[in-house]
Amino acid sequence: MRNTNAIIKLILLIFFICGKLVSGQANYSNYYFPEQPKAPSSEAFLKYGGIQNSEYMGSNNPSINLFNLKSGDISLPVNLNYISGNGIRVTEEAGQVGLGWNISFPTIVQNVYGYDDFSNNTRFRLDFAKSTLPYPSNFPLISGPTNFNQTPSFDTYGYFMATNNNVPRNGNFSNLFTNFEAVDMQPDIFILNLFGEKVEFIISNFESYNAGDNSSIYFTSLNKKGYAIKKTIEGFDVKNPNGIIYKFNNIEKIESAGAASAYQVSAVNYLITEIIDTNDHRILFSYNNIDSIANLPSYSSFLNYTTNYYQNFCQLGSSNDLESFVVNGPSPVPNPIIFDGLNNFRNNILFSSQKQNYVFPSSIIGDNGKLLFSYSNRIDTETKKLDKITLFTFNNKLVDECKFNYDYFLSQSVDPSNIPVGYTYSNDRNKRLKLTSIQKQSEEEYNFFYNETLLPPKNSYATDYWGYANGGFNNKTAHLNPNDFNYSIPIPVTEINNNKKVSDINFAKSGILEKIQYPTKGYSKFIYELNEASNLFYQFDNYKYNQGNGLRLMQQKNYDFNNRLLSNTVFEYDFGLTPNPIHLLRQDKAEMFFEIGDCAGKTVVKTIQAQFVAMHSSSVNNTFALSSGNGVGYSKVTKKELDANSNIKGKIETIYSNNEDVHYNTSSYNRPIFLPSVKGNKRENGVILNVAFYDNNSVKLREEKYNYSVQYSQFTYGITMIHPMFNSYVSNQFGTNTGDPNYVQHYKSAIGYYPIYSTETIMMDKENTDYINGDSLITRTDLNYNSNNFITFKSIRFPDGKYNLEKTKYSTEKNNIKLITSNILNVPLEKEIIGNVINGSLKRTSLVETKYDDSGHLNPTSVISYELNVNNGQNVPTTEVTYDLYDNKGNVLQYTTKSGVPTTVIWGYNQTQIIAKIEGGSYSQIMQAFGLDPNNAISYLQLEIVSKSDLDIDVPSEDVLLSKLDIFKKKTEFKDFNVTTYTYDPLIGVKTITSASGFREFYKYTIQNKLEKVIDSENNILKEFNYNYAPKIFYNSTQSQPFIRNNCGPNAIGGSYIYTVPENKYYSYDSLIAANQLAQNEINANGQNIANINGSCTPINCPLNMYINGGGSVSVLNQNYRVQVGFSSGVGKPWTTTGVIIGKINGTCIPQIEKTTTSYNGGYIWNIVIKTNGDLLIKKMEGLGSTGVPDNTTYNLDFNFPIN
Repeated sequence: MRNTNAIIKLILLIFFICGKLVSGQANYSNYYFPEQPKAPSSEAFLKYGGIQNSEYMGSNNPSINLFNLKSGDISLPVNLNYISGNGIRVTEEAGQVGLGWNISFPTIVQNVYGYDDFSNNTRFRLDFAKSTLPYPSNFPLISGPTNFNQTPSFDTYGYFMATNNNVPRNGNFSNLFTNFEAVDMQPDIFILNLFGEKVEFIISNFESYNAGDNSSIYFTSLNKKGYAIKKTIEGFDVKNPNGIIYKFNNIEKIESAGAASAYQVSAVNYLITEIIDTNDHRILFSYNNIDSIANLPSYSSFLNYTTNYYQNFCQLGSSNDLESFVVNGPSPVPNPIIFDGLNNFRNNILFSSQKQNYVFPSSIIGDNGKLLFSYSNRIDTETKKLDKITLFTFNNKLVDECKFNYDYFLSQSVDPSNIPVGYTYSNDRNKRLKLTSIQKQSEEEYNFFYNETLLPPKNSYATDYWGYANGGFNNKTAHLNPNDFNYSIPIPVTEINNNKKVSDINFAKSGILEKIQYPTKGYSKFIYELNEASNLFYQFDNYKYNQGNGLRLMQQKNYDFNNRLLSNTVFEYDFGLTPNPIHLLRQDKAEMFFEIGDCAGKTVVKTIQAQFVAMHSSSVNNTFALSSGNGVGYSKVTKKELDANSNIKGKIETIYSNNEDVHYNTSSYNRPIFLPSVKGNKRENGVILNVAFYDNNSVKLREEKYNYSVQYSQFTYGITMIHPMFNSYVSNQFGTNTGDPNYVQHYKSAIGYYPIYSTETIMMDKENTDYINGDSLITRTDLNYNSNNFITFKSIRFPDGKYNLEKTKYSTEKNNIKLITSNILNVPLEKEIIGNVINGSLKRTSLVETKYDDSGHLNPTSVISYELNVNNGQNVPTTEVTYDLYDNKGNVLQYTTKSGVPTTVIWGYNQTQIIAKIEGGSYSQIMQAFGLDPNNAISYLQLEIVSKSDLDIDVPSEDVLLSKLDIFKKKTEFKDFNVTTYTYDPLIGVKTITSASGFREFYKYTIQNKLEKVIDSENNILKEFNYNYAPKIFYNSTQSQPFIRNNCGPNAIGGSYIYTVPENKYYSYDSLIAANQLAQNEINANGQNIANINGSCTPINCPLNMYINGGGSVSVLNQNYRVQVGFSSGVGKPWTTTGVIIGKINGTCIPQIEKTTTSYNGGYIWNIVIKTNGDLLIKKMEGLGSTGVPDNTTYNLDFNFPIN
């Protein structure tokens, strides 16, 4: 026993020595910055990939399309997006196109938690333990099995204190003697922004991969299925479910550092460098790089107000276990829980520096053209501003350019006390780049106007609690003002916290976009108000107000160039919530070591103890990468359309999913630690639950209800740790030798567990109710999905109880290994449509399958339709078309329809456009006619029409091409073929189409590259297009169209039904015509189907009485009466003179006016008159003989006449 005690004493003495060495080195960075400050470039990428529903968040996010590039199946829009529609934060830097604007391309943002996952740091995690019974909040010091059998889920957190590194690992409590400060226990979160699609992923084998071996790293997509992600030496390769590859090989590396700590990676942006489709079409991105620029510093502080203070010099702590802190020790980060004397404040503040390299696109090159980007220096940052984007064709012909014109937002002058000491910037550095207009070469110009209230300097304290300007120019700190809260403990207001921190609409609007003027000089004006929410702060903070956290769009007014109000949209918001309320106040306690001294002859640990209120303030407003963010969303948004006199024309009420995230708040007196919020067990915020449409009298016209399921990713977890956090002194029960200390020092670490997962909200059904003439007509749509969340089954049930079914199969359902291997997962391979229920049974209307049978490429090879043999139930296939040959770019060169006639297609303009279509001729025949290899799929590139198309850059070169195409058409070998030829202005449109008959159409374009008219070779106008660009949004007018029910069968007449789309349901950024066309598209898509449900069926009763030998019937066909009658010619009847009345139609089919038609039978044309009394007068029009009709001969006539 003596030896055992000696060993234990030795261990405790080691703890004592080691504790003193490491206790002062606690790094409290996580305490001050739970989320690292986001770099300006990362913030822009993440903003654009956030919630895309602007109405839900009241965000004004206009977008202007500048250019579009295309290569094969790849389409690349280049859009100018306004991403600051909820307001400009004071610390927000202007990007390359000005404050609030962004041009975004696909990007991956690596949010680093702990250490960069691709660094060589040690990675492991402690065994998962959540803070619920039977597990205590302190790990035991004893070794042995943990008996942990828990797994993370959507709300499982843990908070524990560990002593002397005794932690649960691999099923046992053990002392690892590990420098936890160098251990990465948190998987990084990767966010892929793919044209607004947000894909969240992590490394799935976090603890077992080799950072130097990319092939050992595996990724799991958390919120989207069907993406294949691979780490490469340069960056990332991502395959989307279409099989398109995105390469992210250009990097912005962001590094952050605390007070005296070294820089380490806090985020990495991976920028798109190449997009490749399944036929090897590519779009290539090149960049310019600017090395190591310092971003704005960030600060975070804890203002501790002492409410209870006492000395503990002569008594032992409970269980002889006393917490202690080294005051002003050599910690690289100020201890955030140091306190001052009773009723005094102690301000503990940490500044964080950040630097990064910046990269900017210099060129984007596709098959049909390229974009070049030009930049210049600016005075507000060391980065660049974008001056011009120029569009060229593949053969370097200038097509268009867009120039960006700028000014600067000036900053408000403030007293130096309004800025942190040492962080004052020059006047130029405090300016912010302002985009004033963009102008296309084609003379399209957009002008932008902003709220001109001056923003404060970028590091100013003149901000509200969320970082927006609020006019607090007299603020001397960032600390909260206690007068804004009904907190349970009174806190005095002094010079240190007498700050204006509430939101102020007059300043929150500083720099916000307020007006856009369009190319036609029409314009839109935007009016804002403060956000409102019932939970802006943590509930026990007891914030007094419900306004703040940025702006929301209250009204948009659209005017024409004569300042005439065209439309006025007002937004009303209800039940605002933020998913992550601010938590600024908490009660805490601490104990500071004074000395080990004597008290009444007994050695004791002397300490100073206190209770205090810790008040947090920070210039950082980030949330966890997998949370729902920190903006305000609304459960109900009402959009009202007003006329010029402010009368309501109609309104739309939308109900959204809107809930707080799941939080873990450490209880009072527990040490705070980074435990991020997560989405929880709920639908994603911003999902539409219900939409109701009302007319100008608030009468409900239509309602749409949506139901969803929530899918969870795999659950994993991260661990955060402040190591060591503080020391404790324990009575040395083994101190039996002279000189042994009475107390030994232990060190403690705070450990937090948090779940890592994400969700995807999947629509399962939709119910539409139309309210017509007091009736509720319900149409219900139900959906099923496959394992990749692609729709495989769609059922639509109509108001009359009938329904349609649609079944879709993809590569996974068809087990097409070739496509699965290529990650082509969402291309339908088979689609079956089953029509309305008829007599209680289903009737299949179509079954179409697309085959991919050629192992040499990934393009379709044929389309097959199937008819059901009613006798044996077997599918009878018919090949509708075969795709016989493709070139090296995946362009189809020959296809054959079911008639067996081949069509050959010749591609020009760098293999991007069809320049000739030869119907009736095979590819081999065409190639042989020119002496080229008929078995080579790229032989056609040697044709003169192809080479001349590649040189077509102006009128003379186009004329040369046209002459070569004319020669091509007249080739002797083509005399039995139909040849159509085409020329183009690449990136603009078709220039000429010459039909097989030789008729040529010329397509003329405006200076804005929009189709103006189509003329023939004699300048006759065949079609003309007039463009009238008004302000941004055009809403449709009421559109109606009558339909006749056409599914009543042969014995009934379909009634008329008028399908109506109410005004203001659709909008367009182009024109009223376009908005009305959207309404018309709905009519075209739904009108006949709804008429077939709601239209009447009137039975007919129309017997046919014969006056001569014969018989017949009357039915309904395609909205006509159909008469089928047979008769004998008899003997000597006047068929060719007066004609013969053969019978009479009776009942409801008698025409109101006399009808005349013809029919052919027996070699003769018969004239038929249906008289208003129903008599059928038949007269032979052509034939031989005196009567023209042989006697006693039977004839059968089948003819139609219109329904009255």
